Amino acid sequence: MRLLIILLSICYCFMTVPAAQGNTAFDVSKYNVVWNSPSFDAKGKLFISPSQVLETWWEADNPTTDVAGLLDIKTISSADRKAWEKLQKELPEVALGNEVGDKIYLLTAWPAKWDGSFRLHLRRNTVIDGEIKGGKIASFKVTPESRKKDIVINEIKQEASLIPVSTVEAYVERFNKTDDELFTQLIPNSRAAAFLTENIPRFECPDKELEEIYYFRWWTFRKHIKQTPDGYIITEFLPPVGWAGKYNGISCPAMHHFNEGRWLHDRRFLDAYAQYWLRGGGSLRAYSFPIAASFWNYYLVSGDDSLLREYLPDLIMNYKSWEKERFDADKGLFWQNDGADGGEVSVCGTPNADGYRATINTYMAAEAAAIVRIAKITQNAEIASEFDAKFHSLQTAMFQTLWDQDAKFFKVIPRQENGTLCSTRELHGYTPWYFNLARSEHAVAWQFLMSPEHFYAPFGPTTAEQSSPGFKISYEGHECQWNGPSWPFATSVTLTALANLLNNERQDYVSKDDFFTLLKNYAHSHRLTRDDGSVVPWIDENLNPFSGDWIARTRLKSWKNGTWDEGKGGVERGKDYNHSTFCDLIITGLAGLRPQDGNELIINSLIPDDWDYFCLENILYKGHDIAVLYDRTGKKYGKGKGLFVFVNGELKAKSGKFKRLRVTVR
Repeated sequence: MRLLIILLSICYCFMTVPAAQGNTAFDVSKYNVVWNSPSFDAKGKLFISPSQVLETWWEADNPTTDVAGLLDIKTISSADRKAWEKLQKELPEVALGNEVGDKIYLLTAWPAKWDGSFRLHLRRNTVIDGEIKGGKIASFKVTPESRKKDIVINEIKQEASLIPVSTVEAYVERFNKTDDELFTQLIPNSRAAAFLTENIPRFECPDKELEEIYYFRWWTFRKHIKQTPDGYIITEFLPPVGWAGKYNGISCPAMHHFNEGRWLHDRRFLDAYAQYWLRGGGSLRAYSFPIAASFWNYYLVSGDDSLLREYLPDLIMNYKSWEKERFDADKGLFWQNDGADGGEVSVCGTPNADGYRATINTYMAAEAAAIVRIAKITQNAEIASEFDAKFHSLQTAMFQTLWDQDAKFFKVIPRQENGTLCSTRELHGYTPWYFNLARSEHAVAWQFLMSPEHFYAPFGPTTAEQSSPGFKISYEGHECQWNGPSWPFATSVTLTALANLLNNERQDYVSKDDFFTLLKNYAHSHRLTRDDGSVVPWIDENLNPFSGDWIARTRLKSWKNGTWDEGKGGVERGKDYNHSTFCDLIITGLAGLRPQDGNELIINSLIPDDWDYFCLENILYKGHDIAVLYDRTGKKYGKGKGLFVFVNGELKAKSGKFKRLRVTVR
């Protein structure tokens, strides 16, 4: 039994690169395959030269996923198919060009040191001829000309690094060593370092725990990039779970996926993810999900409005479907079940889980506002006017109905006759600030955040105020309770909301020191003590806010017959859980890169006053390479004393002290 593999080079792609840089080899002895006219090196490894490759490979360490232009694969047995799938997982992705939907992505992972010419034969009878110099496309021609508009060039100007790539590689090596990799998707641990060095902003600071967890969260995020028969998606759980939709996609954390993933250099993943939700069969409204607002936040970083233009009709249809399914006109508000709102077994959700909640109504107000902005881009005045009216009507109803003037907080009203505001403050009452929708008079709500009687805890914040009779930290009943435990989902919403408040309003209730304290607590919660006593970086579901124990993990490991229940996701359930943000909080909150509509970027760092340095570089923002650094003495980075902002290697702004900087990035 065997795989019949026919190599086809010239018919699909012709490429010339320096021969000394292009040759590579890998071990195929463990695969039951037959190669047509292969060459093997002295160790018996398959040898591929540039004239054979489909496109190229990561730094010549491995060939591409589609080795040498595979023309045909004929599988005789399921074992052979599994062997081929294993081989594909171990090989990196195509680095020169890929297609996602109608878009053609060039230089998705091209080494800057390679020069060469290429010809790509793509779908729809498309041919691209071009030349690459210094890691950038020097020239190219597209046939037919009409497809030129579909091309996205993922190139970034290569500057001397202030933070060496070896920093990323060292963290990845450490994470890989302590990881029991039971479940892999598109990018396994063996390819994590190569992927992350090409794709993420690099971060350095004096607080090594913050720095470590920043890289850890990128390391876990790439685990969730999944290639499906219909394109890429981002998952929440690594193993299949029964409550997920098509391809194991879940809409509940998708807004976090977009906020975090927008900082990846390779845009194919989120573009395909957008397609999945709106036209690819994803269960879009299974959970509350502000998709239009998520698209807008992604656009603020990418600068490419094509996604907004293409999907505006779908976003409008989605909003109106929400109105049919979850809007009560007499209240002027949307309602949602607490579980479908991402917060089951909540204090204000039981026993009647349906309610008019700050979450779903904030999301839908943000949706309407985003559709207004997108409609203005497309010059659709009628849609802009219609949704502007929806926005203001919903915002007004939310303020009038869900704001408890006595408690000074946004609360839940049960969806029942004569329902009244819940007596408990819940952490999701801060959600309006996540989208900058609250008014200045509502800032008084933040007085409760740092209070131990309310939300503050060493591994918190708690999801319900601790003074509430309904507050619980329970190891009985449902494994995912939102009546007290700390949840990274809610923590990342609250910290994003707090950063927005600190950037946009003057108030005396919370400070940047509070932001840093909570961010530190959040980072410190990313730990697991294993049975052997070792402590490793970890992200999971719900936390005991006082001890840091991962509650669901503690309970699920003996859920059925004293062990893991496969029906609950098994041992991988919750491991590397992708239900929150962390890296975006470092980038937009701590480092203070505040994306703007247009050609500007605001820098307003929230770093502690006693830090001597920090640096965030390799940031791809609207096609430009951004670096932000602070150096108290001028000796750390050799650029001088103070705060500096570089765009494509050129100094654009500086200050001897911390202050808000506005930078043009044209």
